[in-house]
Amino acid sequence: MSKALDLFVKQVAITGEINLMSEEELEKERLFRQLQTEVNESIAEYKTGKYYTEEDLNERYGL
Repeated sequence: MSKALDLFVKQVAITGEINLMSEEELEKERLFRQLQTEVNESIAEYKTGKYYTEEDLNERYGL
């Protein structure tokens, strides 16, 4: 934690700015990362053959 704080202080000293995300920006970042994780998991499942075909879905939902 102290290393992170030290880095933050150095950045403020060099740039003269405090670039912290707002609560809204942090929430957007959290949601974006969650979405990335879900997409990557779905891609991994697809690559291992864990998916439904159109026929599977038609049969499952009576379409």
